Amino acid sequence: MDSCAIKQISTAESSLQFSKQLNLTKIIGYYPQKDQLNLNLIPLTDVLPIEINLLDFIMTNLICNILEIIKRELETPNISLDQIMVIKNNHNCGIPFIFSKQDKTNAKQCEHKLLKQFSFLCEQLGYDDEFVNSTSLKHFQDRLLLRINFQYDALEQNTATLLEYLKIFQNFPIHKNQFTHIYPIEFPKFLIKEKYEEQIVVKIQKIVKEEFYELREISIIEDFNNTHLPYLYGYLRYNEILMLFLKKHDYSFNFISKKIFKIKQKLNPEKLSQFFYKLYRSMIKAVNYIHSMDIIHRDLKPDNIMFDLVQPSTVVVDFLNTPFNCVLIDFDRSITSEQIQPQNQSNYEGTQFYRPPEGVQNNYNSSYDIWQLGFMWLVMQKSFMYEREESKNTAQQNFYKNIESQQTQIQQENEKIADLKNKTFDNFALKFQRQQHLDKKKKLYQDLIQQIEKKENFINYDVSLQNLIQKMIELEPNNRANISEIFKILDKIIE
Repeated sequence: MDSCAIKQISTAESSLQFSKQLNLTKIIGYYPQKDQLNLNLIPLTDVLPIEINLLDFIMTNLICNILEIIKRELETPNISLDQIMVIKNNHNCGIPFIFSKQDKTNAKQCEHKLLKQFSFLCEQLGYDDEFVNSTSLKHFQDRLLLRINFQYDALEQNTATLLEYLKIFQNFPIHKNQFTHIYPIEFPKFLIKEKYEEQIVVKIQKIVKEEFYELREISIIEDFNNTHLPYLYGYLRYNEILMLFLKKHDYSFNFISKKIFKIKQKLNPEKLSQFFYKLYRSMIKAVNYIHSMDIIHRDLKPDNIMFDLVQPSTVVVDFLNTPFNCVLIDFDRSITSEQIQPQNQSNYEGTQFYRPPEGVQNNYNSSYDIWQLGFMWLVMQKSFMYEREESKNTAQQNFYKNIESQQTQIQQENEKIADLKNKTFDNFALKFQRQQHLDKKKKLYQDLIQQIEKKENFINYDVSLQNLIQKMIELEPNNRANISEIFKILDKIIE
């Protein structure tokens, strides 16, 4: 049985173009029509008066959503006091619900009118004159965020504040760094339960810098409806903080590989190889799907590739015998075909260790993702990738750091090559200098791959897969293997 076929659902009309036609949105608390909701809503006026801190949070969510609606140029919402709804018996989560006025107007074009309406709303709710007379919607947002103790440039503190206000219990994080926190949570009552899920995850992310459309991940995954892709239940945005409520997946490729490595002595080598071949085929099927939607992921790595088991198990050896499905996550650095235009490019360079030798490009294509997969399959075959995390194994740690250092040198050569390319024209000396950097980059890259290939194998690959990986990680993007070639080899070696 093809593990990649497990739990497939129809995706006939889930393209980005189709979702734009429908003007769909996953902003929590904003819906074009009331009949889209399966929630027991009542007017906010039915629960007034309420404590000031709860009112402040409701108004914070309201102003943040209004600004988001304007930013995305969605239909103008009706923010009259009698049209603002809350969840019956759960209004203390602080989420107000508003709906389109159904007058075919664009919120961006009605921003001044919305400012007047919001000011009047604040007056009705008893806010003081100084607050009511705020000069812009952004000014209202800044003041309300301060009232709920929101601090700028403080992800840790803001995460705790927002989760407490939203009545979400803060579990131990699945992932945590200076820019992103991911927590498993019980399904919040303010979300529409479209699928049977007892537990989901909330991804709380700090926007580091302005890029072309800073809601890149949301704009791409908002209407995904495919088992190889993340499912977004909804999102909230608080100025620089994004909260994405996503489907929870079982295990990352990184987690599975590490667990298997620890028990490798107990496993049949051929069965181990076959297991990884099937993992890879599931990965390439998922990548093939996003490429068919004109999406380039640009940050494929072991932590961004998840697997759902048909029969979830915590027993590692069961992984080898259980059908699974690959899910690609973290699309915040991905691009669509329309974003490939030069004026829409970001300067994102990807995770350093999994950055292709060509680096930042004006025109990205599928070969970028192909290289990341091929390089990942190469290094995840090697024992050093797992041994380096052992505190006493400084040799493997140093080797890993050396790879990163060499990759940095390759990217530095890219910068010099790009700079000289803009200067050469008919200057022979500059052309010669540029060629020297091209030759140096090629040698650095060849040395890098050769060093990795010499390391001890944890998995024994079929020769045809080894040759395929070499083609997937070709220095020249146009010479890399394509999806069809990869499928052909994997189908041949999978028993």
